Amino acid sequence: MIRAIAAAMLALALVVPAQAEPSARDWDEIKRTIAAQREAIVAGDGERAFDFATPPLRARYGDAATFMRMVRQGYRPLIEARHVEFLEGAVIAGDVVQPLRLVMADGTVLVAIYGVQQQSDGSWRISACVIAPSTVRSARLGQRPASDFASASHAAGSPPEERSSRKREPVAAARSRSPGPPLA
Repeated sequence: MIRAIAAAMLALALVVPAQAEPSARDWDEIKRTIAAQREAIVAGDGERAFDFATPPLRARYGDAATFMRMVRQGYRPLIEARHVEFLEGAVIAGDVVQPLRLVMADGTVLVAIYGVQQQSDGSWRISACVIAPSTVRSARLGQRPASDFASASHAAGSPPEERSSRKREPVAAARSRSPGPPLA
């Protein structure tokens, strides 16, 4: 399991340049960026989803249609999750990483580990994503629509004292196995 985690972090490190520790405002913006991209992906809005990618990632896929084809083929859990929840982000070896818990219809729990980069204009863009199994084996949650970003964004934007009281899954606890190629 340690090898798998190391492999996931190495994969992200190869595509995400080192950055300084984000501010609380930056973390909120990172979560809004990821939530907005996922919302666009779920809605099938490839142009909008593609806009949230870093320039190197956009260059790799060339256009929104190719990007969305890759997402549909290799990142179905992003589309099919019935519930999402932001976990605590981290800076690992200088790389900004934001995990997103995905709860599937059958209760399976996965973690989408996003690499993000701050752009010269101060905005945040997605540079990589790896989907890995979670250490949480299953979840029994009430039926919530997969597009319910308000709860995920609200929980993620809670004051630190409120967030610290909630149970968290460490990023490093996820085993590295992705259903498709890294988004970078």
